[in-house]
Amino acid sequence: LPQIIYERGPIPAPGEAFDVPDIPAEQIAAYVFTSGSTGDPVPHVKHWGLLVENAQGAGLRVREWLSTEAPFTVTGTVPAQHMYGFESTVLLPLLNEGIIDASHPFYPADIVQALEATPAPRLLVSTPFHLRTLIESGLSAPPLDLLLSATAPLAPQLARQAEERLGAPLLEIYGSTETGQIAMRRGSAGELWQTLDGVQVQALPTPAGEELRFAASGGHVEGVVPLSDVLELQSPTSFALLGRHTDMVNIAGKRTSLAYLNHQLNSIPGVLDGALYWPQDAAHDAQARIQRPMAFVVAPGLDEATLQHALRERIDPAFLPRPIHFVTALPRNATGKLPQQALAELARQLQQPATPAASVRPRWKPAPLVSASVGLHVAGIAGLFTPAWPWSLGVLAADHALVTATGLWPRSTWLGPNLLHLPRHRPEVAITIDDGPDPEVTPAVLDLLGQHGAVATFFCPGARVQQHPALAREIVRRGHAIGNHSQHHRHHFSLMGPGALRREIGAA
Repeated sequence: LPQIIYERGPIPAPGEAFDVPDIPAEQIAAYVFTSGSTGDPVPHVKHWGLLVENAQGAGLRVREWLSTEAPFTVTGTVPAQHMYGFESTVLLPLLNEGIIDASHPFYPADIVQALEATPAPRLLVSTPFHLRTLIESGLSAPPLDLLLSATAPLAPQLARQAEERLGAPLLEIYGSTETGQIAMRRGSAGELWQTLDGVQVQALPTPAGEELRFAASGGHVEGVVPLSDVLELQSPTSFALLGRHTDMVNIAGKRTSLAYLNHQLNSIPGVLDGALYWPQDAAHDAQARIQRPMAFVVAPGLDEATLQHALRERIDPAFLPRPIHFVTALPRNATGKLPQQALAELARQLQQPATPAASVRPRWKPAPLVSASVGLHVAGIAGLFTPAWPWSLGVLAADHALVTATGLWPRSTWLGPNLLHLPRHRPEVAITIDDGPDPEVTPAVLDLLGQHGAVATFFCPGARVQQHPALAREIVRRGHAIGNHSQHHRHHFSLMGPGALRREIGAA
C-alpha cells in the first residue's frame, strides 16, 4: 500500500526502532459533535487516554473473530470525522497493528474496487444503508474476514444476507458520540448486545411514574453517561435495545417506538427504504394537527393500499402512518442516518398547500407534428441522391427549423404546455439527461439528483454503456431509468438514411 512520509518528523535509520511519542492520557484529542439525528448537533470532548482504551477494547473483540494475528486492513464507507468512523477506520487500525485504507469508497463498484486493492485479512466498516446497496448491486466482492456495521440496528435477515454474500461474520456496534462504542453483537445469532471489557450499563434512579432511564459507565466511558435509548437489561454487561426515548410514540394509550415501526416498514417486500416521522410537538400538544406518524417510503412497485395492508399485518392499527408519502430517496447523510431536521424539512415541503400550475394550451397535438417532421426528414434524405437535391436541402432545413422551433426552444408551446410553476401538491417534472454515462460527470449528477429526491431518465448511447457498465447499473440502482439513444451518437446522425438510422438505434 502507498505510504506517507512526514518529512518534518523524526525519521529512524534503516533497522532502527521508531520511538512512539508519549501523549498524556489527559490530552484533549478531539471535539466530536453529535450527528443531529435526534436534534441539534452538540460537541463532546474526547481525551486521548480513553480513546486508546476504547480502540484497544474493540481490537480485542475484532481479534477474537479473525483467524490470524496478521495485520488487518480496514476499508470504511463512513467518514472519519464521524465518531463511528473515527473509532473504527482510524483508531482501530492505528492502535491494533492494522492498516488504514484511505480510499473511503461510497458506491458499490468503488467498494468492490477498494477491497480488491487491499491485502487480507480485510475488514469492511460500513452501515446498514451501504451494506444493503452493496448487496442489491449484485457485484462480487473479494473474500472478507470481518464486517463491522453501526449507526442503526440491522434487520436479522439483512445481517444473514450480508454474511452469506460477503463471506464473513458481521459484528454490529452500539454506541453514541457521548459514550463511544460500548457494545457489540452478531445480529444473525441473536438480539442481545455484549458490552466491551470494563463497560457496564445500568438503570438510573427514576422518580415514580417517570420513564426508566439508563446509563453507561466504566472502561473508556468518561463518567456515568446517560443513554438516549430504552434498554432491556439482562445483566450489567448484556442488554436488548428497544428504541430511543425520543422515538417513543403514544397514541390512544398505546406505546411503541419509531425504531420498531421503521423495522417493520423496511421488512415489507418491495420497500427499498423507508422511515416514519413523528413531529416532536405531536407527543406533547393535544391539539397537534398530526396525531399519527407520517411515512416516507421508497417503493417504486407498491401503492398506498398495498403498503397499508402489509403494515396492518405487522403493527397495531393505531400506529398506521397517515399520510404515506412515496419519494424517490430519503435525505440520508454520509453515514446513512436520517437527521431529524432533514425529515422535518421533507415533511414541511410535502405538506405545503397546493397551488395551481400556470400553463398554456398547446397549439398542435404532438403526434401529428412529429410524424410530419419524420416524413419531411425521410423525403429530404432520399432527395439528396436525385437531381432535386437543392430542393431536398431546403426540405431538411425546413425540418430542422420546425424541430428547433417546436421542441428545442425552451419557451415553445407548440408541442405541449409550458409550465411556469409546479403544483405544490405534486411537485413533479420530467427530467431527461442526454448522453453519458461519464465517470467524470455522472456520479456528481446522481448525487445532485439524490439531494433533491429527483428521478431522471438518462438517454445513453449504447457504446457508452458498454464502456461503463458499472456506472449504468448505478444509474438504475439509484431509481433512475435508462432510455434508448443511438449506438454511437454520430454527429452526422440526422443525415443518415432510414436503414442506417434503424440499425444505429436498434444496436443500442
